[in-house]
Amino acid sequence: MTLPQADQASISSCAALLTRLKDTIVKETEGLSGGAVQANIAETKTHLLRDLMTMERNPPPPEARKILAPLLGEVRAALARNQSVLKAHMEAVASVSSIIVDSIRKAESDGTYSRSPRC
Repeated sequence: MTLPQADQASISSCAALLTRLKDTIVKETEGLSGGAVQANIAETKTHLLRDLMTMERNPPPPEARKILAPLLGEVRAALARNQSVLKAHMEAVASVSSIIVDSIRKAESDGTYSRSPRC
């Protein structure tokens, strides 16, 4: 079955957008894993979100699901890996901040209100 040219263009456009999204997520994940996230990654993701919202207003035809399924699987896998790496970073931040808070509390406590006197 041959799709109308407008549908083919819509699917092609959607595929290009999903590929850019996947590539951006992979770059961010690699940067987080290696410690060097690109400075403009947030801006790039903002533009991709805008483009996705624009595409949502004029979605590709229903036939696009089958055609784009492999690419959507790749995006899903990239997002899962990204989520895992971000979770590890957030846990590390929580651990470090807990250590800092405990250190500040200990430094601020002079023993004035403690039960046992300090010598």
